[in-house]
Amino acid sequence: MIISISGTHCTGKSTLVELLKKHPALQNAVFLKSSGRALAKENPRIKVNEDGDFFTQFYQMTRDCHQLLEAMDKPLVICDRSYLDTLVYSQYLYEKGKISIYQMDLLKGMAFMMDAMVHFDKVFLLKPSFELQAEENRSMNEEFQRDIYNMFDALQAHEPDWEYLPDGDELRINKIVAYVQRKNK
Repeated sequence: MIISISGTHCTGKSTLVELLKKHPALQNAVFLKSSGRALAKENPRIKVNEDGDFFTQFYQMTRDCHQLLEAMDKPLVICDRSYLDTLVYSQYLYEKGKISIYQMDLLKGMAFMMDAMVHFDKVFLLKPSFELQAEENRSMNEEFQRDIYNMFDALQAHEPDWEYLPDGDELRINKIVAYVQRKNK
């Protein structure tokens, strides 16, 4: 079973995943992290958020795909973001003219290739529910956050396995754990 915790920045995805790691029902889960901010710390060439470019998106997509392919045979994989997130952020950059249609097509092709090999059983989305919090390499641009949220929202409307989680860590954890337990019966 593969689950992605996805959504725009500053919605509590990483915090939620850190809490999930401590839950007794998820002790056997493999947790994957996909973070542009972490990449930017590792490599000064990486530009993230609304300053991203094709190099960043391709680098991130490649890492996302590699991580998931390495873990796909595990019984339970929970992704703190995934190539789906990278694709949404890439679409934003394409719409802003920061990557070309050819580059966007390549990134979409990589995502379609992954879809053919790896199926997300569930994508849990988080909505912005608190003020943006300043952190290294995090965008504080509310319009950017809203644009990315709207892109996820438009996709979610057409994806039956994508669902928004309620606000509140405990409610979110309970929803994910209940889903995993129901699917494992």
